[in-house]
Amino acid sequence: MTWERDREQGYEAQYARQEATAFRSAAHRNRMLARWAAELMGLRHRGADSYADALVTGDVAHLRGRAVVAKIASDLRAAGVAIPQAQIEAMFDHLDAQARAEIATE
Repeated sequence: MTWERDREQGYEAQYARQEATAFRSAAHRNRMLARWAAELMGLRHRGADSYADALVTGDVAHLRGRAVVAKIASDLRAAGVAIPQAQIEAMFDHLDAQARAEIATE
């Protein structure tokens, strides 16, 4: 039965790698999206870094899915930046693909 145990451990290791890669990719995507939004809000240097850090580390639930889009849309509206939700979602999709590609090459 050793081969069954080895096979199961292999699947578990593969799943763990996939989850770790997905988490790192989402964090990278959110950081790039936050920097893009910070630039639109006129935040520079430390302000932009602080905003990106808060978005990436503030609530892990935002890392998965499109909740981060709603958060950024809300922040942009609060800063007086008029931008359509569709444009934020398009940037999210673009940066998601870019982050996946960058993480895959590491």
